[in-house]
Amino acid sequence: MHGTVTLWRKADAGDGFDAETRVLSEDFLVRVAGALDRAWLFAQRIASAAIRNRLVWPAGYEW
Repeated sequence: MHGTVTLWRKADAGDGFDAETRVLSEDFLVRVAGALDRAWLFAQRIASAAIRNRLVWPAGYEW
């Protein structure tokens, strides 16, 4: 299966075929990875702003 990723397979039933196979398309995985990347960047921006506000402003400096 080109363009898919197998998540898991159940044991072979003896007939040469898997009893059950779950697959995800490559496009879906790319979209999920992109969403996770954007969420990570957003979290970094929030953390950076929180650090600046807590550590810099009480000392009398602004960025």
